[in-house]
Order: sequence, then C-alpha cells, then structure tokens
Amino acid sequence: MSYILDALNKVEQSQRNHHTPKLDAMQQISQHASLSRWFVVASIIVLINIGALWFWMNQDSTPPVIDTTPVRLASLPVDIQRQIPDMSFSSHIYASDTTLRMVNINNREFYEGDTIAPGISLNAITEDGVVLNYKQYTFTLPVIHDWTFE
Repeated sequence: MSYILDALNKVEQSQRNHHTPKLDAMQQISQHASLSRWFVVASIIVLINIGALWFWMNQDSTPPVIDTTPVRLASLPVDIQRQIPDMSFSSHIYASDTTLRMVNINNREFYEGDTIAPGISLNAITEDGVVLNYKQYTFTLPVIHDWTFE
C-alpha cells in the first residue's frame, strides 16, 4: 500500500510543479501582453515624433543668400539694364552723417532708403555716386555720369 501512496504523492507533486494555468491566470497573461503591445506602439509613435521634430529643426530655414556686393550698372544683364529708367544727376551731397546725404535725380531730391522709381531703391549715397537696388541686383552708378540705356 505504501508503494501506491508513494506513487500517488509523486504524481500529485509532479502535477503541482507542472500545473496547468487556470482561467484567471490566462486573463492576467493576456492583459500583460496587451499592455506590452501598447507600450511598444506608444514608444514607436514617440520615436517617430522625435525624429520628425529633429528633422524639422535641422532643416536649413535660412533663405538663399543673395549677393549684395554692388556691381557697375553696365555689368548687369542687358535685359535688366533695359528695365532701369533714365537717370540724370543734378546734385550730390555726401556727408559722414547719413541724415545729411542727398542726391538730386531727374530734378527730384532723394535720400538713402527712398524709392526713386518703381522697384528701384536708393540703398546708399557714396562719395562718388549712389548704390541702387533693382529686383535682386545691387549696383553702383557714379554721379558724374547720367544713365541712359542705348
């Protein structure tokens, strides 16, 4: 009889060690797996957002630099030269104080920053002429020469 009891005890012990999970244990396992999936999905979304933010912040947001070094008017493209109206200088005052600088073009007084014709602005009055801006071109024009496109 003791052999039978010993055998039953061994079977019972083995069943305890390798017991089949009960129904509530299966529910806990599926909840844990569901939480793990959500954690992985949330982590991926956060990483994508961080990557997008990094890309957006590291984009070159500066506009293309336009060379504003003045060139002679005669060196501008011919089609641009044709668009610039005739200019006749009658007076030119240069002073170290920028508020005192003045130029008279086509019998009208202009100061630095003024628009002298549609699209043409007077950037600066220099000792020997003016610096003008038209479209994206910055050019110089000496006051001893009037401008007429021929």
